[in-house]
Amino acid sequence: MATIRDSTLTRLQIASLVLLCAIMVGAVAHQAYVSDAPFLTRGMGATWIGYPLPPSSGAIPVLRDEVPAYTFERRFELADPPPSAIVRARGLRSLELSVNGSRVLWDAQLTSWKDTIEVDVNGKLQAGENLLRVRVRNPSGPPLLQLRLEGDGLSIETDEEWQVSAPGVPAARATLANNSQPFGDSYIMPGLDDALSKRGLLVAVVFLLFAGLSAALQKRDLSAHGKRLPDYALLAVTLYWIAVFGFKIVQLPVLMGFDIPAHLAYIDYLIEFRRFPRANESWSTYHPPLFYLLTTGLVLLFDVVRESTAGQIVYRLVSFSAGLSIVWATYLSARRYFERDPWRHAAAVLFAGLLPMNLYVSAYVSNESLLALWSTFALLLAIEAITSKRPNFVQWLSVGAALGLAISTKFSGLILVPIVVLVIATKIALLDGETAGQRTRRAIASLATMLVAVAFVGGGWYLRNYFHFGEWVIWNVDLPGDTTWWEHPGFHSADYYLRFGSVLMHPFYAGFVSFWDGFYSTLWGDGLLAGMVGATTRHPFWNYDLMTLGYSLALPVTLVVGYGCVVLLRRAFVAPSLHGRIAASFVFTVIVVMLFSITVVTMSVPYYAQAKAFYILGATLPFSLAAALGICEIDDRLAARGATASRILYHAWLGTTATVIVLTYLG
Repeated sequence: MATIRDSTLTRLQIASLVLLCAIMVGAVAHQAYVSDAPFLTRGMGATWIGYPLPPSSGAIPVLRDEVPAYTFERRFELADPPPSAIVRARGLRSLELSVNGSRVLWDAQLTSWKDTIEVDVNGKLQAGENLLRVRVRNPSGPPLLQLRLEGDGLSIETDEEWQVSAPGVPAARATLANNSQPFGDSYIMPGLDDALSKRGLLVAVVFLLFAGLSAALQKRDLSAHGKRLPDYALLAVTLYWIAVFGFKIVQLPVLMGFDIPAHLAYIDYLIEFRRFPRANESWSTYHPPLFYLLTTGLVLLFDVVRESTAGQIVYRLVSFSAGLSIVWATYLSARRYFERDPWRHAAAVLFAGLLPMNLYVSAYVSNESLLALWSTFALLLAIEAITSKRPNFVQWLSVGAALGLAISTKFSGLILVPIVVLVIATKIALLDGETAGQRTRRAIASLATMLVAVAFVGGGWYLRNYFHFGEWVIWNVDLPGDTTWWEHPGFHSADYYLRFGSVLMHPFYAGFVSFWDGFYSTLWGDGLLAGMVGATTRHPFWNYDLMTLGYSLALPVTLVVGYGCVVLLRRAFVAPSLHGRIAASFVFTVIVVMLFSITVVTMSVPYYAQAKAFYILGATLPFSLAAALGICEIDDRLAARGATASRILYHAWLGTTATVIVLTYLG
C-alpha cells in the first residue's frame, strides 16, 4: 500500500508542478497579450512613444470625465502621394487619427487597446508637406502611441521625430516609452562607494572577528551544545527587537510610513464615527478593517494623543507585535519541520528575526505585518496538519480561522486560501484513512470545514462590498467614483523584468530601474525610505550607510535561499516519509506562488512602488525554512569535504551580514 501511495503522490506532484508552470506561463501571456493590463509589446514592430515626463514617485489624480488628450504630430514631405497607404496603430488607451486635417479615425470600437487598428488613408496624402495627427487619452497612465504608415516607397513610424503637446504642458519632442529610468533621489542617498569609504573598515573588522571565531569553534565538538541553540536564537532575536523598539521605533514620528496619511485617516474615521467606512470613502478604506479596528481599540483604551510619545508607541503596537510574533511562529513551525535538527531550527529563527523587511515594516503603522502574522499562523497550522498522522476537526477549523483573519486584514491574503485548503485536503485524501472511501469523506469534510471557517471569519467585508458596489473585491487603483489616479511609469514592458544589478550600487528607489531591483531593495532594506516621496523627507533613525552595504552582503544570502528552494523541491520527491514529501511540496509551492503573484500583479498595476517585497511578508515562514535548508546544507557539504578554510570564510560572511543588519536598525 505504501508503494502505491508513494507512486500516486509522485504522479500527483509531477502533474501539479506541470500545471503550476502552465498556469504561470498562461497568466503572464494573458496579462501581456489578452488582458487590459498596460503591458507594452512590439506588436507591428514600431516603437512606442510618449511625452517626456520625468519619473516621479507621487500619485497623479485624474477626473474620469476630463482625461487630457495628448496630441502626437509628424510632418513629412512627399514628392508624389503613393497609390495606396495604410496606417497601423495602437494607442494606450484611445486613438483619434487625422491626416492633413481630415479625420479618418475616431471613437474606434475595439475589444482591447492592444488590438491593432488598420486605416486605409488612400487619397488623404498629398504632394508636398503632410501632417499626421493622433490624439491619445489614457486615464490610468501616460498616453502612448505606436504607429506605422506604409505605402509604395513610404514608411513612417513612431520615433523621436514626432512632436507631442497637451493642454497645460509645453510641446516637446516625443521620447521612446521607457519604464526603466533611475530616480534622481536615488543619488541623494549613499551609494556603494560612499558606504564603503565610511563603513568599509568596520565591516572588515567584523569579518575578521567572525573568521577567528569560526576557526576557534571548528576545533571543538559543539554537538552537545546544539540542543538549546534554537532557544538562544529566539531569546537573542526577541531582545534585539525589543531594543530596536525601545531605542529607535518609539522615536519615529507616527507620520512616517507607507501610505501613512491614509492609514491614519482610516483610524480617525473609526474613532470619530464608530462605524466602518465604505471602500470608496478614502484612499485606504478599501482595506478590510481588522488592523484598523485593533489599533483603534488600543488608541481608545489608552486614550493617547497620536503625536505624544505614548501615542507613537500605542499606534505601532499592533504592527510591532505582529512582526515579532512572526519570528515566534517561525520558531514553532521550524521545530516541527526540522525535528531533531537544532542547527536548521536556529537558522530559520535567525533568518526570520533579522529579515530586514520584517524589521522595518513592523516599525510603521501598517496592516502588512498583521496580514503576514495571520498568514504565518495559517501556514504553521497547515504544516502541523500536513505532518500529523490524522489531523482533526479542530485543526481544520483553526487553519480556516487563520486564513479568515488574514483576509479580514487585507484582500491579498486570498491567494493563500486555495493553496492551503487544497494541499491539506489532498494529503488527507492520500494518507488519512484505511480505505479510499474513508479518505475521500475526510478530505471533503476538511475542505468544507476550512472554507466555511474562512467565509465565517473573513467573508463579511467582501459581502458588504458586493451589496454596495456589486464587486467582492475593491481596490483603490480603480475605486468607484469620479476620480481615479495613477503613478509612474503607468506601463511596463518585458525589459523591466529582465534587468537586475543597479540596486547594488544605488539601492534606494531601485524599483524605478527594474522589478527585481525594486523587490531586492525592499527585501534587504528600507529601499523606499518608509514610503516617502523623496529622499529629503526620510527619517534619520536607520543607518543608511550600513544598509547600503547590507545589500551587497545579502546577495549571496539570496542565492543560498534559492539553493534552499532547490533542496525543498528535492525533498518533495525523496523525503523518507510521505508526510514530509507533502510538507516540502507545500512550502515550495507557497514560495513560488507568492513570488509569482507579486510579479504578475505589477503587470496590471505598473507603478514603480508596486515592486515591494513586503507584499509577500506572509511568506516569511517558508522563506525562513528554505534559508535554513540552504545555509546548513552548504555548511554540511563543506564540512564533509574537510574544507576548513572555505567554512571559515562562509561563517565569517554569514556573521558579517547578520551584524550589519543588526547595526543598521540599532546602530
